[in-house]
Amino acid sequence: MVKIISIPDEYKHGYIFKSSHDGKPAISPTITPAGMISEPHLDQAGSGTLLVQLLGRKVFIVWPPMEKNLEWFSNLYGIHYGSIFDAALDQLEFPQCIVLEEGQYEILGPGYIHGVLSAMNSAIAGIPVVHRSMMSEAQRAMKWSRIL
Repeated sequence: MVKIISIPDEYKHGYIFKSSHDGKPAISPTITPAGMISEPHLDQAGSGTLLVQLLGRKVFIVWPPMEKNLEWFSNLYGIHYGSIFDAALDQLEFPQCIVLEEGQYEILGPGYIHGVLSAMNSAIAGIPVVHRSMMSEAQRAMKWSRIL
């Protein structure tokens, strides 16, 4: 059997990876060309995402699922056309910058709003993950997604 990626040891115990019908982890690869900008979005509300940088580098701008951030984002989520990156940088609170180089990984918590900048050709894998340490963020984000 060929493995696509190895799950990092520190995430093997205590974390539950969502899986597909055959029991293998559900993996979403994203390949982007140089110069690609992914507008601020959510991957999912009820689980986090283990991000594994497979090729190149990506810069993530990440905002926590605080009430003010989610309220602002709910007015645009799925209904706004065009760029909201500048407005998100102006309006959302507590942004964090995460740079992932090839071979690095990071867990993005449930409900985190994020935009991605890819200055070079790059590829990343996302694996949905749940853990007891993410419960409060997951509950806040799922409550928010129910009222949309």
